[in-house]
Amino acid sequence: MYMNNECLGCGSTVSDQFARVYGDNDDNVHRCMECVEPEDGGRSLLRHGGGAYKELEEIEKRMAAPRME
Repeated sequence: MYMNNECLGCGSTVSDQFARVYGDNDDNVHRCMECVEPEDGGRSLLRHGGGAYKELEEIEKRMAAPRME
């Protein structure tokens, strides 16, 4: 079933799949590819939870955490 998901950051329409992957537990998207800056590490920001977390501080902590290999 297709739902019309909207980015809470900029209002752009995002797909169900984008919302499931990058959104929070309720599929709410706080940032999408339209509202993150590529030169500021946009894709990396999304990979570290940038779409799911409203607060940038939480994302910065996740990005700085050491990775398990």
